Amino acid sequence: YNLVITFNNGELKMYINGVLDNSKTISLNTLDWSFGNGTNSNRFGRSVQVNNKQSYFNGEIDDFLYWERVLTQDEIQLLNR
Repeated sequence: YNLVITFNNGELKMYINGVLDNSKTISLNTLDWSFGNGTNSNRFGRSVQVNNKQSYFNGEIDDFLYWERVLTQDEIQLLNR
């Protein structure tokens, strides 16, 4: 699968294989990637539930890419090729 998540002024969008799958507006205008007390605090593939139980992604992540801007839907579809 090709998974792309965009964030712009509180709007999250999730694309699977180049197709918009879901969107949601949240009460944040910016994402702060500096949380935690070190580089090992930011983890992808992990979720922490209310009771502090941790769950981890069971699989492999082949590539991880980060852009400093929101990709257009056309750009996202090109990534899926």
